[in-house]
Amino acid sequence: MKNKNGFISMTLVYTFLILFLFLMTGILTSYNQRNKYYDIIEDKIKSEMNLTSFRNDTLYNTILKDNTAYPDNNDASPTVDSKDGIDFSKPVIKNNGKVSNGEGLFFTGDTSYTKDNKTVYYFRGENVNNYIKIDGRKFQILRTDENRNVKVIEAADYGTTDRTYNDETGNKAVGFMYGTDEDENALTNVELYLKTHENINDSDIKKALIPSDIPSYLTTTYYCNDRTIDKTVTKISDITKNVSDNIYTINNDKVGYSKYTTVYYNMNRIINDKHPRFNCNRQDSAGNYADYIESYAGLITLDEAIYSGIGYEETDSGIGYEETENQESFVKNAITMTPAYYYYDTTTNIDKPYMYAISSGKVILVKANEKYILQSSSVYTIKGDIIISDGNGTSNNPYIVKGGS
Repeated sequence: MKNKNGFISMTLVYTFLILFLFLMTGILTSYNQRNKYYDIIEDKIKSEMNLTSFRNDTLYNTILKDNTAYPDNNDASPTVDSKDGIDFSKPVIKNNGKVSNGEGLFFTGDTSYTKDNKTVYYFRGENVNNYIKIDGRKFQILRTDENRNVKVIEAADYGTTDRTYNDETGNKAVGFMYGTDEDENALTNVELYLKTHENINDSDIKKALIPSDIPSYLTTTYYCNDRTIDKTVTKISDITKNVSDNIYTINNDKVGYSKYTTVYYNMNRIINDKHPRFNCNRQDSAGNYADYIESYAGLITLDEAIYSGIGYEETDSGIGYEETENQESFVKNAITMTPAYYYYDTTTNIDKPYMYAISSGKVILVKANEKYILQSSSVYTIKGDIIISDGNGTSNNPYIVKGGS
């Protein structure tokens, strides 16, 4: 009986030992599988993320570290009075030392105005610390793009040589990278419009802006050259407010190509929407957003100028607002890449392609095929993960790119 009890005891011990070993084997197998899973996730994260973005001294992170960013659609900022946020129809204004209607760093509280609904940060007003110096050239930070890179505009005190925007004829002269409008007899009106607005031919200004040797700190990003046709107008004078332009009427069956009178839906879009935008919204026949231009360089858009603090109230004398002494924006004078309208003056046989521009903080219209001193117009995209080695963003102590001067 005693031996039988001992046998039973040993059997139970071995049974528990075997169960324990099975349990430990299962735990170790599960642990190893979990570790492999974590290793896969870690490798995935490392392969998809640039780890330098976690450094505080990258350009993108430095901007956010040195400035308090406020949403633009409420009154969280001490410089915004309205509970609805910034009134983009009006400029940034300073009265008796008090700034109103937004100054500083803001972000798009409503991301429907950005590409792919991503947050964009932008500087607004005149007294902002957004200066950066690279290779002896001084820029001001305009905004971030949707991929965490940074668009900069040449600082106002750094002029450039005179340049012609686009020495072309017809509607293709108005844009930044238009195609051709040939073979009018062989194509339909729709085909001619699409062919004219294909981004296949670089404009003169784009060729002049992009360096022959691309610096390592530049990257490509999307520039918006919105070419939606304005169907709310019937003649050029609807935009210019000049009665002498009443004779230039629009044939809606023939717009956007050749020498047919055309108005582009930019200023009226902003006025009607009561809001500028960073994204393009015109789609081609295939449903693709057709007005994005991928480039290392471009010009400021009318929308970006308004975000920076330029107002656009419509007056009896035309688009823009009466210049006042208390307006505030770091963008003073610039040619934009935003098309306004085109018509052909039959009395003089002269092309009239017009773009929007900023002059002394006021929205004006300029001809695309004339030469201009593009002071404070050149816009470049800087990699957001470049390292800032010095500076605090002020005019006297601009950010310095590591390795730059």
